[in-house]
Amino acid sequence: MRAVGLTDFTERIGEIDRARTIEEVSDLLEQFTQEAGFRYFALAHHTDPANLPNRFLLLENYPRTWVDEYTSSGHYRHDPVRRLAGLRPGTFVWSELPARLTLSRKEVDVLARAQAAGLGEGFTVSLYAHGDRQASCSFVCATGEPLPTIALPAAEMIARHAFTRLFDILHPTVLDVPHLAPRQLQCVLLMAQGKTDAEIAIILGIAEETVTQYINDARSRFGVTRRSQLSAAVASYGLISAREVLCGDTPP
Repeated sequence: MRAVGLTDFTERIGEIDRARTIEEVSDLLEQFTQEAGFRYFALAHHTDPANLPNRFLLLENYPRTWVDEYTSSGHYRHDPVRRLAGLRPGTFVWSELPARLTLSRKEVDVLARAQAAGLGEGFTVSLYAHGDRQASCSFVCATGEPLPTIALPAAEMIARHAFTRLFDILHPTVLDVPHLAPRQLQCVLLMAQGKTDAEIAIILGIAEETVTQYINDARSRFGVTRRSQLSAAVASYGLISAREVLCGDTPP
């Protein structure tokens, strides 16, 4: 990093971990951005920035002209940075996008418009928490400025600490994962695989009414009304996986 040494970096991590408000975290992210040799940053949940739901994050210091265009034109729908961050864990630099994704014409256009607005090479960290929408944090250079590659490991750590602290600020109560009994979880998994209650009853050797009761109870525990929402909610807590749903095997 250019202007911040190891001691300063360690202190910045501690400041983020102790931050009490979203605004404090945002200010600390901006300080690190400048100290590390970037120009801009953005830490955000992947949703419509013009209609941000409650407890969703949007912290950034991008050029106002680009923020206005990005929001009003719906560029988030065709943002390849968001798409790649949602497809893979870890990190990537923006120049890797064409090698990792088949970019649509709209995605190529979004990248070109961003560069014209002053956003050059960027570094993105994919962020995720169970039960939460996909998020990411990007640190970006001005157009034409070199990426401070020496700062990338520190940038990843800063992003992850900031997201963790922000998550705790937004969710101050102890997280409680709803409990499902083994047989109940089997019913939910088979339901997610597309089986009817009658089919599940035959597979598991229980009454159809029992299957329906198990699934209705699970919907109540997860606070959802639709079965499709139940599948997503149970998967978001890691209780079932996409592989289990797609493979169609009978659960143990």
